[in-house]
Amino acid sequence: MSFNLLEMVKNYFTSQFVNHASSILGENPSGISKALTAVIPVSLAGILYKATSGTEGANDVYQIAKNSVGNVSGTSDLSMNQNLGEGTGMMTNFFGANQTTITNNISRYSGIKESSSSSLMSMALPPIMGILGNHAQQNNLSASGLAGFLSSQKDHIVQAMPSELTPLTGMFGLNSTGTSATTINADNISGNIKTHTEEIKTISETPTAKWLVPLIVILIVIALLWYFSRSCNAKTKLSPATNYDSTSMNIK
Repeated sequence: MSFNLLEMVKNYFTSQFVNHASSILGENPSGISKALTAVIPVSLAGILYKATSGTEGANDVYQIAKNSVGNVSGTSDLSMNQNLGEGTGMMTNFFGANQTTITNNISRYSGIKESSSSSLMSMALPPIMGILGNHAQQNNLSASGLAGFLSSQKDHIVQAMPSELTPLTGMFGLNSTGTSATTINADNISGNIKTHTEEIKTISETPTAKWLVPLIVILIVIALLWYFSRSCNAKTKLSPATNYDSTSMNIK
């Protein structure tokens, strides 16, 4: 059975974590629980985007994951305050200028304050990276290997994204599974056909084409007439008759 990173991360954030976070942030536990259903896939999408952005991004994610292993060594709620500072740096690293847009969307979706959604993500990112670091250690993954593993988790991440937040998938370069590539290819093929059709139409409407096409037709007709007339002449031409000396046939 393949490793499901999303399920592993979801199992880490227990009701104990939810209750402790709601106490720290002054939010209802139900709001925190709902926010986590967005924070987890959005965080993983940002990590995936960074890891697959190139060699530098892959190395960056790899080092952060290795350094975060200790964030999952204890109970999930003991290091929340410590994680806030560390997680804020991770948010900047993974989301850059999009942080505000992301936290606003999570806030509207879950009904908690924007500041709470930002803090909750800062609390969640360090253990998420720790889980990823554990997996890399246990499987002897390199930076490129970890990036490849994250790519294999894309479908799980996209499917877990709340429908209200699916517009964010474009921010991370993620498309809905299965259909996007087909749609793009079909559109390209249709566009190419249309382009070539228009090119042919344009050529046929040029001044040169207006006299060139009839000329070609006339030449073809002349060639066909010459061919058939030559063929008919060959059939009607008789071979020379043999001359017999009638007298040579007389018997004396």
